[in-house]
Formats: sequence, C-alpha cells, structure tokens
Amino acid sequence: MRRTVLYISLIVIAAAAITMYWMAHRSFAVKRAMIGGPIPRIPPHESLIGRMAPDFAGVDQEGRAISTASLRGQVVMLNVWATWCKPCVEELPRIEKEIWRRFQPRVVVVGVALGERPERIRDFNRQLKLTFPLVADPDSKISRRFGADHRIPQTFVIGRSGVVAYETIGYDAQHFDRLASAVERALAQP
Repeated sequence: MRRTVLYISLIVIAAAAITMYWMAHRSFAVKRAMIGGPIPRIPPHESLIGRMAPDFAGVDQEGRAISTASLRGQVVMLNVWATWCKPCVEELPRIEKEIWRRFQPRVVVVGVALGERPERIRDFNRQLKLTFPLVADPDSKISRRFGADHRIPQTFVIGRSGVVAYETIGYDAQHFDRLASAVERALAQP
C-alpha cells in the first residue's frame, strides 16, 4: 500500500515538473487575442521612414475632418494609441505638454485611437483633458495603413512634403526625447 502511494506521488510530482517546464519554455504571442481563437501572428515591422505618409481620413472629437490631404504642407506628428494601453496613456500627457503646446500652431498633432469608438475616446478624455485632435479608428483602417495595428504606441513625424521623417514604437523617456528632437528637425526643414 505504501509503495503504491509512493509511486503515485512520484508520478504526480513528475507530471507537475514536466508541465511546469513545458509552460516555462513554450512560445506565445503577446496581443489581445480573441478567446478561443487562433494565436495571432504579428507581422514584422516595415519602416515608413523616407516614404510618403499613407493616405488616411477621419473625424476628430470636435467633428472636424482630418486627412492626409488637409495636412499636406504642415509638420504632423501622428500617434497611434489605445485607451487600454498603459504606455500609451503615460505618453499622451507628454505629447500634450511637450509637443502640442510647445510647437503649435507650427505642428499638427493627431492621436489615432486604435480599435476605439468615438464615445469611448470622449469618456476617456474626460480624465486626461487632451486638446489635440483625437480620431477614432474603430476598425483599425488608419492604424493598419501606418503598420501600427499590432505595436502601440507608435508615433510618426511627417514633414511638410508628406514624407515620414521619423517613427518610433513604444514609449520611454529616451524615445520621447528623440521624438521631440525629430519634430524640431522637421520644423527646420523647408
């Protein structure tokens, strides 16, 4: 009887050890996947630097139309973000203070809310009180055009000619300082 208990205990311990090893070494994707759906495949990032900014059109929270055509001739900083993204939420107040307030009206800042509806953005912005244009992107069409539908926050600096001069993925203090410098360089260009 004792031998049977000992064998069963060893089998349980071995099974637990194998399961823990498997879980620690398995690969997984980090993305908001649908429960029960397939594991999403995140495509490799393709830089837009040196290319014409993709065409897009949307409506901001004030009901104003914003499009590639309406922004041509201006320096634009386009930030793709989402309300559920913690780094995005940390970055937005810095964009407001250190880019929008500092450089306006020489720079247009546009926040594209990946997968978000206008009502959700409006509710979210009651806390942050952002004053730059926020554009809802519920079906991710704008974000997808910029290749920013998988990795956020993602920010693009677009020169007056419509060419992407700088882009960054993620948020930290060093990246943000480089972003502010890229805006200054874009403003210095004719």
